[in-house]
Amino acid sequence: MSTKVLSQVTFEYLFTEYYEVLCQMSFTIVKNNDAAKDIVQDFFVKYWEKYTLEPQPDNFPAYAYVAVKNRSLNYLASEQVKHRHAPGIEVLLYNEEQLPPSHSNDEHYREKLMKAINQLPAQRRRIFTMSAVEGFKYAEISALMNISVNTVKTHIRKAYLAVRKSCGSLLLLLI
Repeated sequence: MSTKVLSQVTFEYLFTEYYEVLCQMSFTIVKNNDAAKDIVQDFFVKYWEKYTLEPQPDNFPAYAYVAVKNRSLNYLASEQVKHRHAPGIEVLLYNEEQLPPSHSNDEHYREKLMKAINQLPAQRRRIFTMSAVEGFKYAEISALMNISVNTVKTHIRKAYLAVRKSCGSLLLLLI
């Protein structure tokens, strides 16, 4: 590790010098230009936040390539989870006393579910959607939001309870 923290001039130089090549490298993994740009921009934001207070890594190119590669692979894994669960918001489980409606895609149930989710407090809603819809793991949410894993678990548990309560007998199985 270098003993030098990141200056704005150094950061601007690194961004100008490496942004395009990191986007190209990310694109070769994710095959989505917008996603690749988002991944690289997110990397630079996190790099700025971390290394304006701490010493920078000695070898920025190696550090950046590994970090962007890992972020790109995480993006692919997240997309696979989303793809697997895409129809999930329509998958509802009823308690034993009730029969499921003949049309599980019934707009009424979807509206009720979305209304319940939208009524959650902002942070709880964000944590819930990051977990249930976007496929983030508790530890990832914890790191991204700078909160403990137990706080994430508590928010998700309370979100499920609130959604179940709002939706009556509807129990969210999978989003």
